[in-house]
Amino acid sequence: MSQARAKVIRMNSEITWYHDGDQHRAVVLSECPRARRAPDPEATALVRFEKRSGDRWVPYDPDPASEVFASAATASDSRAWDDFLGLLPAPARRFLAFFIYERLEALAVATRCPDLLPELEAVPALTAFLAAHVRLRGAEGPRWNEINAVYEHGGIHAVLEWLGLPSGRQTLSVLARLDDPEIPRSLVAPLRSALWEPETVGQLARVDTITGQDLAQFRHPLAA
Repeated sequence: MSQARAKVIRMNSEITWYHDGDQHRAVVLSECPRARRAPDPEATALVRFEKRSGDRWVPYDPDPASEVFASAATASDSRAWDDFLGLLPAPARRFLAFFIYERLEALAVATRCPDLLPELEAVPALTAFLAAHVRLRGAEGPRWNEINAVYEHGGIHAVLEWLGLPSGRQTLSVLARLDDPEIPRSLVAPLRSALWEPETVGQLARVDTITGQDLAQFRHPLAA
């Protein structure tokens, strides 16, 4: 198995990195000529993810895999990221401030589901479930349009139900009290299962700030 190589460089309105020898980038669409052509369905999006193919940049369809995103995050240059994030709207910058290692996945969620940004800013840990929705639902590919439709018609509680989470306020309360919204990928599905267990939820509800150590106690029983 080839080893991923990661490097992030600064290129104006782009963040560019390498994974397994292939070059990838995220482009701020407000700076992209294509986004200035109207009518353009991408004009309201934040960024576009692309992969280098010969001398061309080809848009991803669907979005890059989590491993590709991870390569950028582990080699991030703070100045490059600051310049890149500074081109985004203020609500997106506030939201992305919650993330370090999974900020490109969070950016993908914000790009695909912009109307959800206020909800995600209030409960940033919910982002991990949205980013992993393909695996959580056993789908063949991303269903961003479906998520947006569910939110439009039923609000955030309908989105929770769509993700397979309990749709009550207690779920949001627990997730909002995680001290780190970057839930490890290996724990997203077990945590979803845990939130259906009254005893587990009761334990978490008694903790003011839920740490990774609090979550770790549920990892092994839930993974069994």
